[in-house]
Amino acid sequence: MSKIYKQIEDDLTPTSKYIKANGITQHYLDWGNHTAPPLLMVHATGLCGNVWNPYARVLSDNFHVICLNQRGHGFTDQPTGEYDFELVGQDVAAFIEELDLNNLHGIGHSSGGLVTLMASNMLPGRYTKIALTETTIRNRSSMITPEQLESRLNRTRSKRLVWESRQAIYEAYRNRNAFKNWCEESFVGYLDGGTKTLDDGRVELLCPPEVEAHYYQTRYGMEVDKYFTNLRGSYLLLLGSYQGGQVADDPAILRWIDLAEKAKVKNMGIGSHFLPLEYPAETLGEVSKFLLED
Repeated sequence: MSKIYKQIEDDLTPTSKYIKANGITQHYLDWGNHTAPPLLMVHATGLCGNVWNPYARVLSDNFHVICLNQRGHGFTDQPTGEYDFELVGQDVAAFIEELDLNNLHGIGHSSGGLVTLMASNMLPGRYTKIALTETTIRNRSSMITPEQLESRLNRTRSKRLVWESRQAIYEAYRNRNAFKNWCEESFVGYLDGGTKTLDDGRVELLCPPEVEAHYYQTRYGMEVDKYFTNLRGSYLLLLGSYQGGQVADDPAILRWIDLAEKAKVKNMGIGSHFLPLEYPAETLGEVSKFLLED
């Protein structure tokens, strides 16, 4: 595995765009093919829209791919105050309405899937199909203890914000457990879209650790079942295979399947919570088949 940060070069690159929706300026990557059905992709907490690059390059053959940055991530606004997923769900719904996206398809990883489900609930009938990857369907408080939550919040808040260079982040992060199995293009995308260069040449994380911690804290006590009504269209949930992860016969997942108009779940038998970034070929195969089938 390369130990050098190097931007991925490709003839197909997205256009960086901004739009005002739900009171904030939201940043997104537009991959073109505007006459095709729209496909809105939303990243997980702490990441950015660029991690979807290997997916967008392929899916843009059949879809108008849009990769959105959640509030407090990438170059989307970072307003002061609390950060919670219900607010981001409203952001996504407002984004969809502002761009007047119809016959919409969606892909979300982890919390990106959750806020996509929320937007689908808020705009019934707007989405045609949604593919979720490692989205937690259960209430988070049923999965971890308060002590485990506090430990995670402390680890998150202690993350280093400013670095000498992207190369320094690459060397520090690339072999960590969370990132070591990521495909190179998604990891480089995380560095490209998840950091900014300061005036003195150093780089800063675009999702501050305190913002990331706010999201984790508010997710812990959140009741998600209320967003599982009005889910029209088709849904696919892909699960990784690791200790402590969700399983296909989890009662919460079975309840979600009952509440949604048409939903199915598949355990991929590989990967961690970062399944789509670790196994893009396998995940993309399942997602493409689902999105393109009649």
